[in-house]
Amino acid sequence: MSDATLIEAPEVGAAPDEPEARRGFPPLAVVVEDDSLVRSAVSAYLEVLGCQVAAAASADAAVALLETLVRRPRFMICDYGLPEGRNGLQVIASARRQLGATFPAFLLTGTVSRDVSRHCLEHGVDVIFKPVSPGVLASIVQQVCA
Repeated sequence: MSDATLIEAPEVGAAPDEPEARRGFPPLAVVVEDDSLVRSAVSAYLEVLGCQVAAAASADAAVALLETLVRRPRFMICDYGLPEGRNGLQVIASARRQLGATFPAFLLTGTVSRDVSRHCLEHGVDVIFKPVSPGVLASIVQQVCA
């Protein structure tokens, strides 16, 4: 079983600055979470909200997944505590460098830490606390897709 989910290519020939919905495909969300239940739940609810989701279970899987994307994600939700010695802020920074773009990013964590909050603020990343509610996810989608 792979720990990354591949996505289909969007329509060819669409203007890059045209809103995604008008180009015929939903906003792309990248979810990086090592807990399979949380990853599945967040991904499923984002799909209910109309997003296309590309999900990965680790930092390494996220790097591999990002290499397969044919368009930039509209936003990213990344767990803070990941295996392989990297945290979610590092994965978000790496994804932004890899894709050459700054996109909205949200750090998912069960830990309340001033240091983590400060680092998020410094890197333009919002914090989402676990357990995440459907209402929080709906607010994120509304915020980034408005």
